[in-house]
Amino acid sequence: MSSTNPFRFLAFTAPFLIVSMLSSCGSISNEVPEIDVQISTAFNHKQARTKFKTGDFLVNSPPYIIKAKVPTSRIEGEWGNPNPAKYPLDHHWRIDVESIEATSTAQAIAKATSGYDASVDRDGNYMFARFERKQFKWGKAISYFSQFTDDTGGYVPHNGHLTYEIWGTTSDNRHIVHLTCSVTHRDLEEWGPNVRTTRSIKELHADKDYKLVETCASSDFEPTLSELDRLLDTLIIKVSHSN
Repeated sequence: MSSTNPFRFLAFTAPFLIVSMLSSCGSISNEVPEIDVQISTAFNHKQARTKFKTGDFLVNSPPYIIKAKVPTSRIEGEWGNPNPAKYPLDHHWRIDVESIEATSTAQAIAKATSGYDASVDRDGNYMFARFERKQFKWGKAISYFSQFTDDTGGYVPHNGHLTYEIWGTTSDNRHIVHLTCSVTHRDLEEWGPNVRTTRSIKELHADKDYKLVETCASSDFEPTLSELDRLLDTLIIKVSHSN
């Protein structure tokens, strides 16, 4: 079994790849958005804020080269109540706001019936669970749990790779908003040799841990899903005129 991928939150699918930061087609603004969120103490570990102009390196560590294809602002950190992460990225959360004509993404999100058919995934996830629709002050969104590992096995939900994602577009369709956060559940197995694999999507969906993720109370996760939703609801976006 492989360990948690250090580039898990930066999509790549081949040894040498430049990955687009777009999930929709449209005209690209040259303006990097100014963003801010109200971060509570529980989420304020190792906080970092970064701006990417078009063409800036998101990752420049050969063989992994990833460039921003649209102006993007990022706020990220780790959560802990108060325990810090045991492994790198175990408690990682991130909010990306991309400046892009997002009408087609908004339409795809509006029609989606699952995280899979929303067609916003960039990481090659093999699992999508607990699809929900969300309304925020800044716009409309969908949320779901995803899971990705370097291995080819279809592992059941487990602590170490289970990720809560929110994808949305602002009301004016000028920005795509994406939140990711590694989450845990007290009844899920920790990543390691005891994590079970499944042989098909049907088998995965029938698994008890997949059903747990689908049906348990949102407050059973750490952090709770309502905490993450509240964090994203505080998002404020202002347009910067710097190039």
